[in-house]
Amino acid sequence: MKKVLLLSIFFLSFFSHAQIKTACSIKKEIVTLPYDSLHNKLDKSKLEQYIGQTLYLPKTEYEKENGFYGFKKNIKGKVYKPLKGANYRKTDYEAVAGKYFEVIGVERKTKAYINDVYLHLKDKDTGDELYFDNEVISGFPFIVQGYYEKTRSIMIGRTFYFRDGAKECVDYYIEEGSTSFEMLKFDDNTTRWLNDSFLAESKAYETVYKQIKDEEEIERKYGKLRLGIDETICSIICGSPLSKNISEGSWGIHEQWVYDDKYIYLENGIVTSIQYKK
Repeated sequence: MKKVLLLSIFFLSFFSHAQIKTACSIKKEIVTLPYDSLHNKLDKSKLEQYIGQTLYLPKTEYEKENGFYGFKKNIKGKVYKPLKGANYRKTDYEAVAGKYFEVIGVERKTKAYINDVYLHLKDKDTGDELYFDNEVISGFPFIVQGYYEKTRSIMIGRTFYFRDGAKECVDYYIEEGSTSFEMLKFDDNTTRWLNDSFLAESKAYETVYKQIKDEEEIERKYGKLRLGIDETICSIICGSPLSKNISEGSWGIHEQWVYDDKYIYLENGIVTSIQYKK
């Protein structure tokens, strides 16, 4: 009986130990997705995707006079090539502006402060290693070369629609000045900020463009919505209402035309009042 009891305790101890060991040996693998070149600025959780990418720092007027925040010699906080005098906490403009940097790592100052994230950079001209504090400023001052090349290939040759007509994009570039902007140049030699443009290759955007042109043509012929016009001109200018509320009396016919953004009131077919929704 004692032997059976001892064997039971032995096997129970063995299997319990084996189960704990197996559970502890399972490790969760962290997978870093490759940089997709579709976004210039990445979230903190995706910064490792920058590793191996080349960053360009545009030349800007404000930083030319005041220097750059965020560049460190090491993650302990020592400034990389600081300006002299009162702006010693900033990096000298000439030391970094207009340069290309390879991202060779992503490091955090301490495990306790996960937001203290630094891009470990290498100056592609001089070979200097430095760090960029990703939290020191709200913006991201770099242009990722992969993003630039991808965006350029996507934009050139595509058609954009504006109030002054359809235009073909012939160039995409970074304009450096007071700050840096992503710019598009069109076949009529005009330029626009990328964020000010709307792509119109789909039928949906083409419809929007045509609607804008139709509205301009209607306004040219009939003018804007105003008091005193009859119901026919009103319906041409504003289109059909969502609904109509009609009252009849000895005075005649009173109508309320309901639109998304306004109410139009008519007395016997003539616009007498307009109420706009806030």
